[in-house]
Amino acid sequence: MKLDAYLESIREAPSVWAVKHGFSIPSITRFIQGKRGLSARTIQRIEKITGGLVKMDDLLPPLDEPNNGNHLASQTKYMPDPK
Repeated sequence: MKLDAYLESIREAPSVWAVKHGFSIPSITRFIQGKRGLSARTIQRIEKITGGLVKMDDLLPPLDEPNNGNHLASQTKYMPDPK
């Protein structure tokens, strides 16, 4: 289940839900709007908070979607091995 569908099913506004569970309002609302991705930690927390109704796969873009800067792969920084 997508996060926005979950929030609709429990009749809670994204901003209220975000504050209630310790997330920043912009991080949740921008994710729902498709403007940003979520960190791995946030994804794990959402899955746990929703009792598994919203799963990790629901929070990640499809594998065939090009990297458009809105998901984990684009937020991961390359760190070369120290010499």
